[in-house]
Amino acid sequence: MGACRKRWRMELMRVTLPQLIASVPHVIDSEPREAVVAMGLNSAGLPTVALLIDRTVLIDESSGPGTAAAIAEELAACGGDVAVLVSYTSEHIRDGCAALERLRLEVEFTVPAVELAAVVDGRWFRPGCHNPECCPEEGKELPAVPEGLPRLFAAAREQWRRADNALHERVRARFEAAEEWDEALRHGAVTDAATARRLAAALDDLCLRDWVVLTILGADDCAAEGALEGVGSEAIAHALDAAMYGDAVPEPLSVERSRAVIERVARAARGRRRQAAVHTLAAVLDWWEGNLSDAFERSQRALEHDRDYRLAELVNVAAARGIGPGWLGTAGQRANRAPN
Repeated sequence: MGACRKRWRMELMRVTLPQLIASVPHVIDSEPREAVVAMGLNSAGLPTVALLIDRTVLIDESSGPGTAAAIAEELAACGGDVAVLVSYTSEHIRDGCAALERLRLEVEFTVPAVELAAVVDGRWFRPGCHNPECCPEEGKELPAVPEGLPRLFAAAREQWRRADNALHERVRARFEAAEEWDEALRHGAVTDAATARRLAAALDDLCLRDWVVLTILGADDCAAEGALEGVGSEAIAHALDAAMYGDAVPEPLSVERSRAVIERVARAARGRRRQAAVHTLAAVLDWWEGNLSDAFERSQRALEHDRDYRLAELVNVAAARGIGPGWLGTAGQRANRAPN
């Protein structure tokens, strides 16, 4: 029963697990032999990626660990929450499959749910499970592949490919926008109105906005880069904590240049969401300077444009409570408190 302890039930899938296993040859366009097939599934339970791995490569002590780690990364990259790992072999693996276990140990770190299965002589079972109702000793006969299922799989893979391409395009555009913001912040100027509008529009992407905030607060390059890549979602919170409790002091020239850029972008911003974003940046800058009164006012203006703008709420609460950056205490100064 141990192998079924973490069994993932597939009620929400359009395709049952046995049907999925029966369809593997259609997914990979070949009949697996002495191999493991690793599939990443989308929210509908359809495979968007399928990888064929030689079992001996996984079992080998020199090549197995690295191969398993690479497969796990590939499955995670497909963006699904479920991985199905199927072993095909003539060996006796009724009590457990070493190749599957090595792969499972890595995949479980990157994918929330992992399902293991094996196919021997055309029948399937879960290695290590001896429950006669679940996995009889002779295994279960694979069902017929439902008509139209291979086309459905192909459509799922194409949909994922398009989504993946779109994601890469968004990331590329985000990095280009960061370069434009960086150029403006370093020089303290925006070249023209068209550039100001582009900078404002880029703030629709919260990852880019977080990068601007991290840059203003002087966060390290690793945290800022993580924000652009869409990882490290706690980076803003960590940066605010570091500014609140640390002793780093804002560099006057950098603050002056940032303010010039933000105010220019604010004049070009169109739409309530973009206005909220730019006023929030101004509020962060005011707070970083220790001017809680102005930070409170700018965060209020941001919230008037968008009551749910979370970063504006955080700055607003800090300013209202008189919580300033840590350097003020280190310098023996008092923050310019927000009005009660």
